Amino acid sequence: MTPEDYTAVRCGMNVAKYILEGSIDCGIGIECIQQVELEEALKKQGRNPNDAKMLRIDKLAELGCCCFCTILYIANDKFIAENPEKIKKFLKAVKRATDYMLASPKEAWAEYGNFKPAMQSELNTKKFSRCFAYFSDSLYNVHRDWRKVNNYGKRLEILPADYQPNYTNEFLSWPEPKEVSDPLKAQELMAQHQEECKTCGGYKRLVLTGI
Repeated sequence: MTPEDYTAVRCGMNVAKYILEGSIDCGIGIECIQQVELEEALKKQGRNPNDAKMLRIDKLAELGCCCFCTILYIANDKFIAENPEKIKKFLKAVKRATDYMLASPKEAWAEYGNFKPAMQSELNTKKFSRCFAYFSDSLYNVHRDWRKVNNYGKRLEILPADYQPNYTNEFLSWPEPKEVSDPLKAQELMAQHQEECKTCGGYKRLVLTGI
């Protein structure tokens, strides 16, 4: 397939909406967001929600990671140089909130809904539960994932050949977890885990041991 074989349409986060409207034939989305939207739309139509399929880019490209939707905390060089302690304290607060959210997801979601009531719909609650396994419990950037995505961007000619990722873990004060030795296996297990979450619901984490 070449660029002449298709028409690219900018959708933002409205991929599911555009598919349902018939504005596009397919789109790039996130399993725990747009796929959930399509599944729920199929249910309302009396159709099988499993008809909503997603071909994972990370699997297609054999990246062995799924960090395309990593949350980034961005600061300019001047602020970083002048406020290292503020950054450390901010990240400690994020870690504390993350620990609470992972330990008590229902309570954390309810508190968030109290702050932002518009998010407290059945659809958004299902999205949150499907996102639950993806949340990092350490907040550490995974070096392997950044290398893979960086090289993938260069292969697509989105990034220049000499581009270097400018992330850092230096402001995190807790132990860095060990990276998995078999990322492709971890990716496969995550896909299976998410299928179970889709079927059974609830808030479930994937425990990777021995890989």
